[in-house]
Amino acid sequence: MTTSAITSILVSALPPTPTTPTSTQKTNHWHLHLSLPLPQKGIRMDPSPDANSLLTLIVSQDKPPQYIKTIALSSVRENLTASDVIEELRKAGHENYRFQDGQGCRHWLITSLAVLRARGVLRSDKEVEGAEEALKGVWGDDGELVKEEEQSEVVVGTFL
Repeated sequence: MTTSAITSILVSALPPTPTTPTSTQKTNHWHLHLSLPLPQKGIRMDPSPDANSLLTLIVSQDKPPQYIKTIALSSVRENLTASDVIEELRKAGHENYRFQDGQGCRHWLITSLAVLRARGVLRSDKEVEGAEEALKGVWGDDGELVKEEEQSEVVVGTFL
């Protein structure tokens, strides 16, 4: 894991998918992206369910996928590292999470941002509130909210 200081934290959405194969409602899968000082460099944290619906937090340094919506949280603690972020989430018990029916990344991210704000990792209430609001919506390929009838509620998983 890199020890370079993080310059910002991004919350980014992938294109929408149906919540179930027969549903007209959609959802986005979201990532937490830790930006590093070098252009196009960062650490992607992908909260995904495993075969038992338990959290698998995939942490990688590869180039991020094409996101349709990104919210930047640029007011971060000085000299913040990826290890610091992971440790704060671990101390809050955020590594033990069960998704509900394969969904729950939005809830995990909303609560994780609240933890990072409460622990001083994120320093701006306004930025965190803006990210939380974005996470509550479903975003289309054009980066705009999908129609109301296509919106889905934030699915709440369970912290274990």
